[in-house]
Amino acid sequence: MSKVHYFQRYSQRENVVTNNTLLLLSRLYSRSPLYLEAFLSDLVEMEDIEVGVGFTQQDASSGGSVTDGLMVQRSLKVVVETKVDTGARLDQLEKHLEAFDGEEMQVLLLLAPTEPSHKFQKRLDRAVRDYNERRKAGVLHVCATFARIIGSYENTLPEHDYEMQELLEDYKDFCVGEGLLPREEYRMRAVPCGKTLDDNRDLRVYYQPVGRSYRDHKYLGIYKHKRVQYFGEIEAVVAADLTKEGLASLAPEQRDRIEKAALRAREQHGWDLASGHRFFLVKEFYPTNFRKGSPGGMMAHRYFDLGEILGTERLPGVEEIAEHLSEQMW
Repeated sequence: MSKVHYFQRYSQRENVVTNNTLLLLSRLYSRSPLYLEAFLSDLVEMEDIEVGVGFTQQDASSGGSVTDGLMVQRSLKVVVETKVDTGARLDQLEKHLEAFDGEEMQVLLLLAPTEPSHKFQKRLDRAVRDYNERRKAGVLHVCATFARIIGSYENTLPEHDYEMQELLEDYKDFCVGEGLLPREEYRMRAVPCGKTLDDNRDLRVYYQPVGRSYRDHKYLGIYKHKRVQYFGEIEAVVAADLTKEGLASLAPEQRDRIEKAALRAREQHGWDLASGHRFFLVKEFYPTNFRKGSPGGMMAHRYFDLGEILGTERLPGVEEIAEHLSEQMW
């Protein structure tokens, strides 16, 4: 049975990507204008972006009199250019600047799977600066990856807003399917492991039903009691029945670990892993203490970009990453 998605997958690719991103943001605004305000402030890295109507009383800003009450809505325009298959063109973005018409807040947003080159960024900086000086304007420009859109969205949403979290997860899945999040080599998935934590650690294996979706990731974190306690690099992923034929692609030692995990699951927890499960085999688990600082537990798996957390594009060895994570909170 096909799963129903919030976001369409079929049509002209670039138009669909733009449409789905705007749909994501429109749902955020429908939830609360303050949500969209917080999202844009995080994305643009400014604190004075206002969305929606503001209410004040006893206002003397007009100079002539003190009004009893005032409702004001600042004008805001965000011009979006999306690139998924080709690089952005400076001349096209310069033409987009002409779309602004004196709004109080003006943002030119370039969306792409990866950051533009430093050379292109400098040329765009100069073009926007020249435009602002010539028109006495205040256009801000942001070159955002889809991963950054997702990150700003995550920073905006309360953890208990499960409906919006589900919406974001579907958008993530859409971006993954479209190849818009090319950072698998930096990605850690933290998975909640309650009663199976010892089994996962000892056998260096994590399992889940084959119907449960996930994004490609290089690293796995085992979470329990508000912290990721063990961290490792994935060596193999297999979805197969527990037969010689089903596990034929694995080394004998890997097959043995999966079979032992299935035995423990049956004897200790009453679970049958003989079919319908996917197994994530880890080279080695290292202890860590990557702590969740916000209230409440982690209700489902969560992804982390280790490059962003560690502030580097060249990750160290797995054991060293585990040590660095012990110094971090999320």
